[in-house]
Amino acid sequence: MSGSLYTGITGAIATPTGTRITTTIDATDALCVSFSNTVHSLTGRYPTIYTTTDWWTTCTGNYGGFGATNPLWIARYNTSPGTLPNGWSYQTFWQYADSGTFPGDQDEFNGSYDRLQAIANG
Repeated sequence: MSGSLYTGITGAIATPTGTRITTTIDATDALCVSFSNTVHSLTGRYPTIYTTTDWWTTCTGNYGGFGATNPLWIARYNTSPGTLPNGWSYQTFWQYADSGTFPGDQDEFNGSYDRLQAIANG
C-alpha cells in the first residue's frame, strides 16, 4: 500500500516504501507507536513492521524503539537483507525479490519452522 500506514490480515504496519509522507518525523514516530500500542492492547501481540531501511531512516529519523517488541519484515531486493533499521539486530522476514519461483513477492523467514508457527499462532 503506497502512501499510507496500513495494516492487513497479517497484522503488519506497512510503510509507504518508494514514497515520502508529508508529516514530521516526530508525527510519523508517534503514529507508528500509537498504532503498535493499539494493536497490542487489542490482540496481545505487537504488529510486524514492513519497511525498507532507507524509508525508515528518512521518515522516522531511524527511530529505534520497536526492535524489542515488533518483528521486522525488511524489503531489500538484493543478495542479503543489508543494514537494518535502528533497534533491530535481525529481521524476522526478508522480502528479497518482487518475482521468482512463487507468484508475487519472494520472502524468506529468518528462523525455524516452529518459530514461524509460533508467530502465526500468537
